Amino acid sequence: MLRGNGEWIWRPLTNPAQLRFNSYQDAPPRGFGLLQRDRNVDHYQNDGMFYEHRPSVWVEPKSDCGKGAVQLIEIPTADETFDNN
Repeated sequence: MLRGNGEWIWRPLTNPAQLRFNSYQDAPPRGFGLLQRDRNVDHYQNDGMFYEHRPSVWVEPKSDCGKGAVQLIEIPTADETFDNN
């Protein structure tokens, strides 16, 4: 998330043991999204999930959207086949 004051908030996704909900408030946010930052296949050592090819999404409001929050919900999964990405 890129906050209105220029501060970046980065947080890795996890596979939590139970449902996890986070809310990041700002007035107004400049942008937010889910980003696959590392594209080096050698860092994953996984030939089936192709993490290095996963898409990213970034949203930037076209105008001042005012005060609000970006909400992140992480859902527990049995294994990486059903992950949160």
